[in-house]
Amino acid sequence: MQLLKIKLFKSKTHRNGKYPIVLQLNRAGYRRIFLPLEAIEKNFDDNIGRFRKNEDNYQQKNMILHKYEITAQRIVDDYLLLNKPFDFEEFKQRFLTGKKSVTVYDMFDSIIQENRAKDKINNSEAYKVAKQSLMKFRPGNVAFQDIDYKFLKAYEKHLFERGVNGGGANHYIRTLRACYREAMKRGYVHPDCYPFRSQLKPNGYTFAHLKTKRKVRAINLEDLQRIKDFTTGFELDLWLFSYYGGGINLWDIAQLKPANIYSEYLHYVRSKTGEEFTIKLRDEAKEILKKYEGSEYLFPILSSFHVTMQQKKDRLKKVAKKINKKLRDIAKQLQIDVRFTFHTARHTMASVLLDRGVDAVTIQQVMGHTDLKTTQGYLESLKKSAVDDALMVL
Repeated sequence: MQLLKIKLFKSKTHRNGKYPIVLQLNRAGYRRIFLPLEAIEKNFDDNIGRFRKNEDNYQQKNMILHKYEITAQRIVDDYLLLNKPFDFEEFKQRFLTGKKSVTVYDMFDSIIQENRAKDKINNSEAYKVAKQSLMKFRPGNVAFQDIDYKFLKAYEKHLFERGVNGGGANHYIRTLRACYREAMKRGYVHPDCYPFRSQLKPNGYTFAHLKTKRKVRAINLEDLQRIKDFTTGFELDLWLFSYYGGGINLWDIAQLKPANIYSEYLHYVRSKTGEEFTIKLRDEAKEILKKYEGSEYLFPILSSFHVTMQQKKDRLKKVAKKINKKLRDIAKQLQIDVRFTFHTARHTMASVLLDRGVDAVTIQQVMGHTDLKTTQGYLESLKKSAVDDALMVL
């Protein structure tokens, strides 16, 4: 049966008595695309899809029809060569505009630009890094139809060969999956091509095995007291403020202004989840804040110079590096055998709450986890660390 055919569409008649000429496709049912040509029945041969000699300028018009036919056949051949399910809307877009399908890297670029426009710098950076990783594996253009189970297993192998750990590989492939899903939503790729495991595709690729256990690093109570007694400085003040403030992250601390303080309470919106927090300030936290009074922000991290989100992120990146270097120096001086970083404040806070008998649901609320399973996984790691430490004294 002929897959492509040019013919008169006699179900519709123009005001001048002529019929429109259509490109008819016999793929997943008859579908038609109207062409900018028309004819009366006696001037058109439906068997060969061409104008008869009695039509004015029939040779030129037949050349146009031939060109349409060749274009359509090339697009159909692409589906066959790629072993790709036929998608009429995608076919129609390519046929009418002449544009090729959106590639994987095109989709990545669109998502990156959209996130930047929304000041979602972290998301933008995550997609940018994932794209760079994929381009090292496949430097040329990659069509979404190229990504199948075999492709993903090869990419996984490539990542490990480059020294990427399980958590990193999980992140890259998870971001690629998010990109693929967005392309499906926008109609750039047919859902039948989806290569990842789902209810409809139980044998699809999964990256669940690439997950690595969360490495939770907490300071024990004895070392915590030594840190509190240590000669403080700006970096350690920030760490202690995070500890006393429920594990508030550095980005949220950097954004705090005097208006975030009301009476004895700190009010802020956690940037990661968008959830509002109200925390009663301990006396220790108040004393830290007094040191830095008189500025636009509660802590001298950002200034009026940092206007755009990108400028703020760049500034924070430099500050975070300096903070962690200073904290490592302090740990070395105090002979604390834990990788002492800013994020350790959050881990230590959770560890102390757990040690004091606070239940998991309350700790979840303090940490701002949207899912209790996240908190439980966090606490399980803390318990394991405590067991390991205990066994070391045997």
